[in-house]
Amino acid sequence: MPEALSTRFAHDDAAGADTAAGRSSEATDMLLRQLVLATGPLHVLVYGPAGMSRLMPVAVALRDSGGRVVACEPDARRAPAIAAAIEEAGLSRYAEVSRKGIRQVLRELPWPIDLLVLGCPGEELLPVLRAAEPRLPPASVILICGDHGFGEQLAEASPLVDSYVWSLPLRDGSVLAVRKF
Repeated sequence: MPEALSTRFAHDDAAGADTAAGRSSEATDMLLRQLVLATGPLHVLVYGPAGMSRLMPVAVALRDSGGRVVACEPDARRAPAIAAAIEEAGLSRYAEVSRKGIRQVLRELPWPIDLLVLGCPGEELLPVLRAAEPRLPPASVILICGDHGFGEQLAEASPLVDSYVWSLPLRDGSVLAVRKF
């Protein structure tokens, strides 16, 4: 496995990330890499502390296939460390860190979101998904990182549920969805 794929943000625990959700499983990282490589150049948005642990594997895959990832990290303590890790790994051409809030980033993105990686707290998931939905074209993929009890929340969001094919859960508790055509 390439060294860059196993790179983790050493500051995650110190910055207050949920350690169970903040640690990427290698199987899910490999799945993300394969999704990116299989679909070609992508536009990716990453949000939330647990989602940041997925940033490096996505950026490495985008280096190999083309595309761009924006990491929405409004926490002023975490954003500089994440940006430095991207720079140190030589991935700044493929990844950037935005210190703006998720809704502002969604309004300002110049492209649709092909892959949305969410690692936010459970209570933020549905509001963020609803805000992102207009930017998600058919066949876009959503990865919700970690186990947030999201399966229970899906019952409250039937229009959102009906427009996606959901896989509940992946090995590490993450949830994967693909938008229907």
